Amino acid sequence: MERARAVEMRATKKRCFIPWGLAWIVAGIWLLSSWCGYAQEPIPTSPPVPVGSGARAMGMGGAFIAVADDATAASWNPGGLGQLQQPEMSVVGSYFLRQEDYSGNNVENMGSSRNSSSDLNYFSLALAGNIWQRNLFCSLNYQKLFDFSRSVQCGSRTPDKEGGTINAIKNDFKQQGSLYAYSPAIAVEWIPGSLYVGLAYNLWSDNYTHQSRWESFNHGSTSGQTFSSWDTKEVYKDFHGENWTFGLLWKLNPQLQLGGVYKTPFKARVRYERFDEFPGGACTEKKILHINFPVAYGVGLSYKLGNSWTLAGDVTYTRWQDYQISDSGTVRGPFVKKSGQLPEKDPTYTARLGVEYAYILDEKDLLVLPVRLGVFYDPEPSVKAPQDFYGLSCGFGIADKRFSLDFAYQFRTGTPVNSIELGLDPAQVINKGDEGKIRQHFFLTSLIFYRF
Repeated sequence: MERARAVEMRATKKRCFIPWGLAWIVAGIWLLSSWCGYAQEPIPTSPPVPVGSGARAMGMGGAFIAVADDATAASWNPGGLGQLQQPEMSVVGSYFLRQEDYSGNNVENMGSSRNSSSDLNYFSLALAGNIWQRNLFCSLNYQKLFDFSRSVQCGSRTPDKEGGTINAIKNDFKQQGSLYAYSPAIAVEWIPGSLYVGLAYNLWSDNYTHQSRWESFNHGSTSGQTFSSWDTKEVYKDFHGENWTFGLLWKLNPQLQLGGVYKTPFKARVRYERFDEFPGGACTEKKILHINFPVAYGVGLSYKLGNSWTLAGDVTYTRWQDYQISDSGTVRGPFVKKSGQLPEKDPTYTARLGVEYAYILDEKDLLVLPVRLGVFYDPEPSVKAPQDFYGLSCGFGIADKRFSLDFAYQFRTGTPVNSIELGLDPAQVINKGDEGKIRQHFFLTSLIFYRF
C-alpha cells in the first residue's frame, strides 16, 4: 500500500479428437493423424500457467508473499490484509498477448500463432474492524485465475512405412475462456504489530461467476495418399470447485518481514461436450470430468531500506505429480500415453525477485511516485523434468492519501521441447527433437481507492 509505506517509510482418451487444457492447463499443441476412425492420442505439452493479480505485485515480478500490503493481498497472502490501515477498494484490468512458434524434425510451423485477451483481472472490497483490541480486516475478492485464450496453427510431416509418400497433418486451433473465483477473506492481527494470520475461501463456480468456462475450435486436415478434414468443437462448462488459501505475515523487525502461504489441494468438476464433423458423418460426446488440483506452498522475505526502498523475494513449490484429470475414476490426463499410464512428473519451484522505489513528492499529501522492477524463473510442468521459463517485469504508478494508480508490464518466454507422442505404442516418439518458442506479454492497470 503506497500510503502506508509513505507513512512508515487433457486431456481425455477419445478416438474423435482430444480436449485441450483442463482447468489449470492453458492448452497445448495437438498433432492428429485423422478423423474419428483412426485418430491417435496426442499429449498436451503446455501445462497450467496461473494469472497474477494487481499491477503493483506484477511490476515486482510477482514477489509479493512477504509484502501483500494492498487490496490484492488475498490473492498473494491473506495474512497481509491485517496490515491495512483503512478500507480499500481495488479494480484491476489486464491485457494478455501470447505468441508461439514450433519447429523441429517433424513439426511444421504455419506462421506465428498469436492470441490476445483483455478483461477484468481483479476486484476487491476490504473493510476494517476490531476484535479483542486487535486489527481485523475482511475482504470480498473477485479474481481471474487462469486464461484459456489461445490460437495455434501447426502441422507435421512424416513419410509412410515404405518411406515414400509424405503424409502431412495440419491443425488450426482456437480457444477462448477463463476461470474466475469469488474469494472472501479475513485476517487478524494475532500479535499486535508483529504477526498477522489470514485465510481466503476460493469458490470456483460457473453458477456464480458466469465466466468460469471455455470453448475450443479446431479445423484439421491430412494429405498424402489420401486427403481428409474434420472440425471439432469442445465446450467446458458448469465448472465447480473450492479450496482454501492460508497465509501469515511476520514482522521480524521494522525492516524485515517473513511471509508464508499454503493453498489446499482440491477436486473440481466440469461438464464436457464435444461435437465432431468429418466426411461422411458426425459424432457427439457428453461427460463429466474431474480434475485433481495439486497443493502449493510459498515462502517469501521482504526488506525495507529507509522509507523508499522495498526488496522482496519468493519461492513457491507445487506438487504437479498430483495433478490428474479423470473420467469415471479412470485417469485420462494430462501427459497420459494411454488411459491409466501415468508418466513420471516432477514438482515445480518458482523463484521471484522484485524491488520497488517510492519517490516521495509531498509528505503532507502523501504524494508518492513508485517505480518497480522484477525478474523470475517460472517453469511449466512436463513429463519428468519441468520446462524452463524466465521473465522480467517493470511498473510505475502514482499515489496519494485518496487513491493509487499503477501500471505494469511483464514478459515471459521459454523454448519448451515438444513432448507429444502420437503412436499408440508408448515407445514410439516420432517427433523427438521438436521444440517451440513461446513469448507472453502481460499488461495490467490497477486503481485502488482509500476510504471509499
